[in-house]
Amino acid sequence: MNDRGKPDGRVKTPFTQDGPGLFDDATTAEPTGEEQLELDRDELIKKSDALMERMDIGAVKIEEARAKGQDVTNWESAWIGLLRQYEKLQDKVRQTSYEIAATKIFINFKD
Repeated sequence: MNDRGKPDGRVKTPFTQDGPGLFDDATTAEPTGEEQLELDRDELIKKSDALMERMDIGAVKIEEARAKGQDVTNWESAWIGLLRQYEKLQDKVRQTSYEIAATKIFINFKD
């Protein structure tokens, strides 16, 4: 409870009286730098997976339209735009993975 008697989002945890008091407030820890990088990487991977799915569907539709003799120039241009977005996301995934690895090396070196 905050000073106005309203819940403040903190959870109660039961500890013995030797440590914090029984049901003292405990706050949820913020993610560490490495954990945040991993969360960021996971989000980038989800986005790139969604783009890959769109590209797969688009490729099928382009081939179907081409087989029917339709002009697919604009569709191919749009598909290439998706490919460029996918490549940029993959670059970010790779960079974030490097940063995670560097963080782990630094932490191990520090200890």
